[in-house]
Amino acid sequence: MPEVSFGALMSFYINLVCFPILFEVALQTVFLFFGIGYALFSSRRDVSNLRLFENMRAFLGIIVFVAATVLLSNAWSSMDWGDELSSLFLSIWYPIFIVPYVLALAYYASLESMRMRINVLEENLPTKEFINIAIALFPNFRYIRHFNGWNAHEYLECLKPSEKASYLADFKHEVDTVAANADAKVKRFESGKGRSGFDEDGIWFDWTYLEEMKSFLWTIASLENQRWMESGAYSSLDEAFNRFLPNGCNGSLLLSRGKDAYVCWAINPSGFVFATGSRDGAFPSMKYEGDRCPITEGADILSEFVDDNGDADSQLKNWHFSFYIDRSYL
Repeated sequence: MPEVSFGALMSFYINLVCFPILFEVALQTVFLFFGIGYALFSSRRDVSNLRLFENMRAFLGIIVFVAATVLLSNAWSSMDWGDELSSLFLSIWYPIFIVPYVLALAYYASLESMRMRINVLEENLPTKEFINIAIALFPNFRYIRHFNGWNAHEYLECLKPSEKASYLADFKHEVDTVAANADAKVKRFESGKGRSGFDEDGIWFDWTYLEEMKSFLWTIASLENQRWMESGAYSSLDEAFNRFLPNGCNGSLLLSRGKDAYVCWAINPSGFVFATGSRDGAFPSMKYEGDRCPITEGADILSEFVDDNGDADSQLKNWHFSFYIDRSYL
């Protein structure tokens, strides 16, 4: 529980004493400065400055802890420990007692959201049937979150109560299956972070940015196709390339000498490469994947690229694999 975490206990310990007002104002100002700096460099992924601000915050925290200990030792005999401990226990028991109310409120809000999704398709769901569905889906919020107007339409097509119960059971089983797959993907994603190489299925271990890289290359391919239709030549697309390349990835876009062919690739932090390219306005574009950049030297810069069709599945396993994780099922 966060109420009894190390940080909460440290906060309780420091709050046992009162610092001089000027010290309190200066302390809050410095902590605000460190907080803004930490958030700024965290968003920019500036590791060196981020580590500097972390160390400065830790050093200031040690100073405050030592100062609180000195003041507490001087005021030890005058402290009302019964009152102080009761305030600590209140911060623990109060959240526990409020949990049922929070769950009831969350359940009500989830049901209202489900009703709104059903009403989008203008399904005339009787109140009795809505209550039956709510009871059948209780207490799993995941079931309620994914029950929509189309599910309500299929539910109303069931004529007998047994058919309706069977439909809801099948719906819950389907949601559980998707949730299990999403959970397995999360575990696979976490276990492969930072690892280079392929697993036994030919999928790259480190999934970091792979789905974003594919979206980036699809965007570039669409823009290049548009440029070809407008001018009969491909473009370097510097602005679009820099804007859409995922943060943390490297890449490049090369044009042939006559601008009648292009290749574009992106590399994730562990070294996996997705690439796309085309010639003479061909669309959809050709694709490439591997643990190195495609060879683009020589007359044919697309020599290592393949057409994305059924025959290329063995060469484009990662292109055809979905790295997307639907976290609404978690």
